[in-house]
Amino acid sequence: MTLPPDLEDVPARVRALGLALGHPLVFHAETASTNDLAKEAGKSGAPHGTTFVADAQTHGRGRQGRAWVAAPGEALLVSALFRTECPLARLP
Repeated sequence: MTLPPDLEDVPARVRALGLALGHPLVFHAETASTNDLAKEAGKSGAPHGTTFVADAQTHGRGRQGRAWVAAPGEALLVSALFRTECPLARLP
């Protein structure tokens, strides 16, 4: 694979993580929450890098209990599924 010049100095393990994102890419015109889509897909065995994009979100949750809702075209609504070898107890 030929890498763009800005990625040539990035360690292979980091490039692999970034290049895997968006494969597969799942788009919904509207969803309750892209995080809910990612969570359910993860439980069903979706691969690392599966990325969920929505044009509108009706019941998303942000940090500190904030609502994360948006009408079509108002926000960038993306969640990505990461699989790691790190024990869950060590993840924040």
